[in-house]
Amino acid sequence: MTAEVRQAATLVVANIGQLVTADPRLPAPGVIEDAVLAASGDRIVYAGPAAGFGVPFGPETVEVDARGAAVIPGFVDAHTHLAWLGDRSEEYARRAEGATYEEVAARGGGIQSTVAATAEGSLEALVDATRERARRMLRLGTTTVEVKSGYGQSHEAELRQLQAARMAGAEPRVPDVVTTYLPLHGAVDTDREEYLEGVLREGLPAAARLARFVDCFCETGAWSVDECERLFTAGRSHGLRAKIHAEQRSRSGGAALAARVG
Repeated sequence: MTAEVRQAATLVVANIGQLVTADPRLPAPGVIEDAVLAASGDRIVYAGPAAGFGVPFGPETVEVDARGAAVIPGFVDAHTHLAWLGDRSEEYARRAEGATYEEVAARGGGIQSTVAATAEGSLEALVDATRERARRMLRLGTTTVEVKSGYGQSHEAELRQLQAARMAGAEPRVPDVVTTYLPLHGAVDTDREEYLEGVLREGLPAAARLARFVDCFCETGAWSVDECERLFTAGRSHGLRAKIHAEQRSRSGGAALAARVG
């Protein structure tokens, strides 16, 4: 794949053993042996065999020797909850000993444990925690990450998580951040219908300025198909596309809802 433009490269990665391009015309997954990758600014201008490389170098060109290693596209992580506070390491030990998700939750763990810690935290603390996790992901190869709310379970705390994700995503050395409003996650302690009505009336309009998607946990013990469909219908009117947590622990009907709403 040669470049039409002839501007000097700002980055050249040479001596690539295998370059994974995902080009369907090439052997899966689009592998080119003995390859070179070149970029000019934020645009890739060459990705192909070393024998065909002809992009000019300039005084600012950075050259990286891959020393025969593979070069692959950045990972896209489409489901994370980076904006949270607290610690649940003790739960991992209990799960490893055989405790079920439901048993952990019944003893105050699970989502509710993180909700409590996140609700008490400031926006600054959330930004700091989210930034560090995002930078660690970038170092490990993730270049785009979706960040959901869901650990606030109050309108203010849910929006604070989205704000933290957006603020962390605007900083250097982090992946591209895509935000999702997840107001219907764990069961709430307040009146259920009142909370849902507040999400539809107040939460969605505010979240539409901070997120691209709306999500819910459609599951036994969490939120019903009807409740989630109300969320998606209202979200669509605010330009928020639907995502769903579904069929994780039971056949809740969530997968059929996802197919129905698109």
